[in-house]
Amino acid sequence: MSGETFDILNSIFSGQKPLRRTNPKVGESEYYYVVPGQNDWTSLNDIETVDVPSADTPNPYLQSQNTVFGQPTQFAQNNMQANDGTSPMQNWQNTLIDGINQVKNTFNPISSGIAMGKAVDEYRKLHPLNMYDKYKHATVSCTGAQGGLLSAGATAFGSIGKEVGDIIEKSANLRQGIGPYKTYREILNDSWQDMKANIDGLAQGFTHPTANCESLMKQYYNPYNK
Repeated sequence: MSGETFDILNSIFSGQKPLRRTNPKVGESEYYYVVPGQNDWTSLNDIETVDVPSADTPNPYLQSQNTVFGQPTQFAQNNMQANDGTSPMQNWQNTLIDGINQVKNTFNPISSGIAMGKAVDEYRKLHPLNMYDKYKHATVSCTGAQGGLLSAGATAFGSIGKEVGDIIEKSANLRQGIGPYKTYREILNDSWQDMKANIDGLAQGFTHPTANCESLMKQYYNPYNK
């Protein structure tokens, strides 16, 4: 994930950046903030929000915690932490860092090329199948990460690029009133889950370079869970 994308997501889920509703319901404001304190597995549909009258109105939740922009108090920091003491975004970063540290001595362009080829083959194999989308994401990422640092990085960047493209395409369809998504929030929630599946696959591929990813990822995602 690029630094700019991480900063945007982090500012949203730490309650510092307001979001805008395209079609507010009766009683809802056009602008709102995410309330910090969600754990790593909270669905966006379940995240608590707080309405504000305008885009330049500070988050009242952060103000209630005596939070200065960009410098939350210890209480607010605790609210934004997961069970292991890190935020969800930090957990993802730490997973990647741990994986990179474990394979930093296995940098091999040849094995990386082979792994990338296998990942492409895996994507072509799974993409048309009627299987759980998150299982596909995790399995392809796992396969691409098995060749060492080079292929793992390329797979990560490729998955991020694809996710950005998916968000753009789904948002365009939503504006035209087509597709399964009713709100931008649903689109972001689906992408959030896709990214977590990608990270899970990358981490497992990092640490299990000789495993069968299709079998390995079945321990985490049911291929036929709809």
